[in-house]
Amino acid sequence: MSRTAQEVALNAAALTGADATYPLFSLHALQMRPHAGGEWQDCPARLFLQERDEARIIALCGTTSRQFTTSTYDGFSFKLGERGFVDRFQLLTFFRLQRQLILQLLDQTGAVRLSLGGDVEPVALELGTNLSLDQMQEAVGGFISIHSWDGEQQAHKLDGTCLVLDEDGKDARKPINALATCLWYLVYPLGTYSTAGQGAPDYIVGDVLLARDSVLRGDD
Repeated sequence: MSRTAQEVALNAAALTGADATYPLFSLHALQMRPHAGGEWQDCPARLFLQERDEARIIALCGTTSRQFTTSTYDGFSFKLGERGFVDRFQLLTFFRLQRQLILQLLDQTGAVRLSLGGDVEPVALELGTNLSLDQMQEAVGGFISIHSWDGEQQAHKLDGTCLVLDEDGKDARKPINALATCLWYLVYPLGTYSTAGQGAPDYIVGDVLLARDSVLRGDD
């Protein structure tokens, strides 16, 4: 993370009381309900689960972009795809384990697929030591766009990696990818970048690949 990004994140935390040094998982693609007999409803767009033992739910103010801790949803259950979680603590355990699995599989294969449903899958390299274009397009479901971290990721064990995205994913209104967006916020904390200059936090949508630079460049 660059010094500028760190300063922005820490200044935002000082203003809002939300510690920006902890990973954030977007809840936008999930559903929630207040009790076992209640109906599932879509989570509000600006809710995040903070990766710390208290499993805090962080809300982002739509007008000021400030973060604050909310207890409104502390007793809710959650659902991601077909996976159900009895509370935010169980959901946090899942996210935390999946984030660790990403790094483990990345070391083994050089590329992993992060699905909307929260699955993390190793990717076999079709060209021996490289990903093929067809393979990348099939994985993300469209024409690809490659985002390099530009040297800002060393502190998060993501050095030498990039994201392979669906170039038209946002235009197609694909759902937010919680795991990929968590990695994005580790490198670019809330308050660092916004979407289309509208002040809203940027995010990653659709199924994506996280890949070592070497499997794209063809390094030996």
